[in-house]
Amino acid sequence: MEKVTPVTIVFIFLGGLIIGALARLAMPTKDCGGIALTSLLGGASAIVAGFLGQFLGWFSPAQPPGFLICMMASVAALTVYRVVAFRFNS
Repeated sequence: MEKVTPVTIVFIFLGGLIIGALARLAMPTKDCGGIALTSLLGGASAIVAGFLGQFLGWFSPAQPPGFLICMMASVAALTVYRVVAFRFNS
């Protein structure tokens, strides 16, 4: 049985930072988040996508989530962030 190591989580997070920046380019608007917050959302969503994919049996614990799953999770997290931020700002 393969285990998820801290190094794997760090690499998934770093890949998620890049995915978050790409999600920002895919959904450009003027919001208070900025590229740094969007990248952090991307990193966090990549980790969540990894654990969710392992829970659902899509891939093994040592296998990182794919680009498409990370991108979908990052766009979903960015959408949720914008809905929540819009409600608090209006």
